[in-house]
Amino acid sequence: YFVVPSSNGPSINTTQINGTCNAPNGSITAVGSGGTAPYSYNINGGPYFASGVFNNLPPGTYAVGVMDGTGCTSGANIILTNAPNPTVTAIATATSCNLDNGTITANGAGGTAPLQYSINGTTFQSSNVFNNLAAGTYTVYVGDGSGCFGTTTVTIIKTAIPKVTAFTIAATCNNNDGSIVATGTLGQAPYSYSIDGIAYQSSNTFSNLAAG
Repeated sequence: YFVVPSSNGPSINTTQINGTCNAPNGSITAVGSGGTAPYSYNINGGPYFASGVFNNLPPGTYAVGVMDGTGCTSGANIILTNAPNPTVTAIATATSCNLDNGTITANGAGGTAPLQYSINGTTFQSSNVFNNLAAGTYTVYVGDGSGCFGTTTVTIIKTAIPKVTAFTIAATCNNNDGSIVATGTLGQAPYSYSIDGIAYQSSNTFSNLAAG
């Protein structure tokens, strides 16, 4: 009589690289062992290939199989995840007095720490505050530890220099009873007023003044 030898089926070992930046860039690598070489591999019930490397995969659950030289198979289920892009919000503080003194404060969330910030997409910093900025619209970037990015736009408003108009009530009979009433516009409220450039007051009226 003849004894037909038996062959154990192959085993499969897998490693995975999860995706980043919400992109389909995950990968699975399968390696067969046991059974009878050579091995071939498939994914999600597709055709078999000599290579066990599967790239450019979006997040999800995958069935990876190995088949040996005798047609025996084995498989494993793999779950690929994906780190989302970070997001960023930003708040702008207007310039004042026609100076380049605006600020942007950015706040990043999500992604993979650490987060860094930029307002030109090239130079990044750990601080989320940008100072001494001219009025204008800026694209604010946040970058994370995986090289993923998020953006938002914010506008720094130019606050005009305040203007003042005034009318007078004349002094009478050489008395110090004249008045000045001032009105401020533009700039940014609240206003304060002065007639010597040193002492300012919230009232826009100056009384008991001599002619001059």
